[in-house]
Amino acid sequence: MPKKSARRKKSNIVSLAAFTLCVISFLFLGGYFVYKNLSLSAASALSINSFDLINSNSYTVLLMDLDNTFKINNISLVLVDKKGKKVKIYKFPGDLVVSVHGRFGNEEVSKLLMLGDLEKKKGIELTKQTIQDFLGINVDRYIYMGQDVKQPVYDLFTKGDGSGLISIESLKTISQSLKTDMRVNELYVVYKYVSGLPSDRFFSY
Repeated sequence: MPKKSARRKKSNIVSLAAFTLCVISFLFLGGYFVYKNLSLSAASALSINSFDLINSNSYTVLLMDLDNTFKINNISLVLVDKKGKKVKIYKFPGDLVVSVHGRFGNEEVSKLLMLGDLEKKKGIELTKQTIQDFLGINVDRYIYMGQDVKQPVYDLFTKGDGSGLISIESLKTISQSLKTDMRVNELYVVYKYVSGLPSDRFFSY
């Protein structure tokens, strides 16, 4: 039994080392655009939203996968509970009709980003606020992504499998198809914690 534990620990260390190496390599070898996508967009958001994700015992990440017309196919709110050592995922299809925050009445989730962009390019803010109203849970961070990167991102958050995110090629794709208000160090902390949980600590609703 101790040998298995040691092997598992060694495997986790190797995986995290590989992820770190990929991030560092890509940032320095043409990774400027990744850093711009993942970090600079956070600057204005974090000046307003001072929530400390890294030191918090619980936080939420809103995941949205989009089609090529900017419509939301699926949306999930991920609740990471570090104190309870578990992750809860609330999933909704794009055709779910909800009461949209503000003046839009009832609309499909798929239209939230586009409706928000009618209001001074505030698609993300409208989407976050509508989901907060619908679930009664604060949205701390968001990630929206194209179809080509959704699977490895969902694999990480729904079953702790981050293997699809630790290659240079996947980081290149992510830089082009993913946008978030999370800083690079926040992404690493989330990756490290979530990928370290056993599969039975993930709960989907």
